[in-house]
Amino acid sequence: MLNRAKEVSELRLETEEELRDWREIRRVGKVKVTLDREHLDLGSTVLGID
Repeated sequence: MLNRAKEVSELRLETEEELRDWREIRRVGKVKVTLDREHLDLGSTVLGID
């Protein structure tokens, strides 16, 4: 995943399915990722992609 990431936010996505969903939503417009922590470097789980 590290080699395929195009944005920092993509580094927290754990599966190919999450990455595919992210890129599909990103094509349409702005994306909001909800993590289990407020700070990106402390987050360990993606709770939602809107």
